[in-house]
Amino acid sequence: MASLFMMNSNCTMQPFDLANESDYQHWRTTKLADYNAVADDLIVPVKDVAALTEKEHAAILDRCCRMNMAVYEVTGTGQAGKQAIRLLGQQLGLETLDTNLRADEDSITS
Repeated sequence: MASLFMMNSNCTMQPFDLANESDYQHWRTTKLADYNAVADDLIVPVKDVAALTEKEHAAILDRCCRMNMAVYEVTGTGQAGKQAIRLLGQQLGLETLDTNLRADEDSITS
């Protein structure tokens, strides 16, 4: 049995059976209704990537929930560099990095 995950109204993952056409259609309709094709709407201004405010954190999660991605724009003079990027990921629940051929030893590509 194949399954997929759909977001409920609280943006939490709920599995459903792909063989269930009505569940799939509900997920698809909801996802497309929330999707916005304007690229500027993906951007979240962030003052310090190493220390997100509650508002910045919520905005990034909102974009990810509705549009499957977020783009952050650093607007302040907070930390920069790999450690700040690692901290940003940790604040969003990303703990394990997948390495790639061009990544440095810490699995972050610079």
